[in-house]
Amino acid sequence: METIQTHGEIVRPYLGVRYMMLDAARAKELKIDVETGALLVGDELQGLFAVIPGGPADKAGLKIRDVILTIDGQTIDADHPLQRIIGQKKPGDTVTLSVWRSGETLELKVVLDQAQ
Repeated sequence: METIQTHGEIVRPYLGVRYMMLDAARAKELKIDVETGALLVGDELQGLFAVIPGGPADKAGLKIRDVILTIDGQTIDADHPLQRIIGQKKPGDTVTLSVWRSGETLELKVVLDQAQ
């Protein structure tokens, strides 16, 4: 309601990723060393990019098979899914992601865009 009053439309933040939520069983099956988070997945042959080209996540350096572990220190899990945490932010906000990539943990800053 706040964004409608301020902007005359619904304004939502946008990260620009496709993902699936990880749990311990799925992580073990996929041979991923973390048990929770948002695994970036896609099928580029069908135009389903894990990281949307030119989007905020792409500009920050996220890649397919990265696992987003936290956003601003908030753990990504079944009780706190990625979309809900991003939905609490605003376009233009800078967020800090903790990302697992091939056995390493990285910290990446991302400036959220406005969803179209």
